[in-house]
Amino acid sequence: MERSSSRFKALAITAGFSFWFFIISNSLGLFYLEIFLVFITITITVTQIFAVKLSKALDILAII
Repeated sequence: MERSSSRFKALAITAGFSFWFFIISNSLGLFYLEIFLVFITITITVTQIFAVKLSKALDILAII
């Protein structure tokens, strides 16, 4: 995992969170596109800010 960039790892985390947000909110009947887009925007922003720290944490988890 050391070859992939920290920005790409942050986008992968965003995609995973967005997937589960969609699945859970849709199964509960509470899915709204506007809320989903806000969630994605906030998640991308936060994960890109902490991309380096997230990358280090993912590298540690990959070793375990």
